Amino acid sequence: RKKGSARVVFWRELRIWNSYTMEASFCGSNMGPLKGQHYTTRDFERMGKAFCQTIYDWLSPDRSSVYRAIQEVTKRILAAERERARKKKSKSAVVRVPTNRRSSQLRRQSSRKLQARGST
Repeated sequence: RKKGSARVVFWRELRIWNSYTMEASFCGSNMGPLKGQHYTTRDFERMGKAFCQTIYDWLSPDRSSVYRAIQEVTKRILAAERERARKKKSKSAVVRVPTNRRSSQLRRQSSRKLQARGST
């Protein structure tokens, strides 16, 4: 979509097919366990370590960690889809009963008709 982004340029000009961007804020996070806190040097060191471990896993001939990650992501996606389906199903089962004056009159009339049929 972004024709001028570094990843697109790397692909078009150099045929580099794995290009990633790691963004960080000096201000901190607005979500998660660090919400409202400024990042420290230690936080950036942890991010760098996790990034390097990920690159190692990606390039390592032992693909087991990559397969575990794919399995974990797949489980989470399936669980989220099941939850969405469950919520959708529970929403569709809601029955709304009209409560305006006209519908009340119609209910009373039909109730009287049923009573009249039963007494004949």
